[in-house]
This record gives sequence, structure tokens and C-alpha cells, in this order.
Amino acid sequence: MMNINEDTPTALQGLGFDTDIDFVLYNNSGVWGIRWLSSEPMPTDAELEQGYQNWVDAREAREALRQSMITKLASTLTPEETALLEELL
Repeated sequence: MMNINEDTPTALQGLGFDTDIDFVLYNNSGVWGIRWLSSEPMPTDAELEQGYQNWVDAREAREALRQSMITKLASTLTPEETALLEELL
């Protein structure tokens, strides 16, 4: 049985599961619960930890790519345009 908390959806998404398709998470007066809908088995706590790390790694990689794009594009922009680009991205 997996340990369910507020990070569970993120961890499950990091494992490739989709909210409302594979699972529904709920909080009933501070007690977290899950309704498992997937035909796949529920992940173990160790798998959830790996899923959460997968999600963190993907988010960090996306942010690094975002910053790289801003740096490359900013070399041809005015400071005002660069500020707007950072705001929009």
C-alpha cells in the first residue's frame, strides 16, 4: 500500500499516470485517500519516490532550456524586449 500525501499526484504523473484517468486523489478532513482507476498496479512507495524525482528532473530540465532560450534570444533584443520575453516565458 502506498503512502498517500499531497505530493502523490506529482509522483504519479512522474511515473506517467494521468489525474482523473488513472487515479483520483481526495482529502477527507486531512486524511488523504486515492481511488485507483488504472489497470496498472498501484506503485510502491519506492516507485513513487522515483516518480517524484522524475518530475523534479523534468521540471529542472525545462527551466534550464527556458533560460538557455532566453539567453540566446536576448542577445538580439533591447533590455525592454528581454524583460518582456522573460515575463512571457
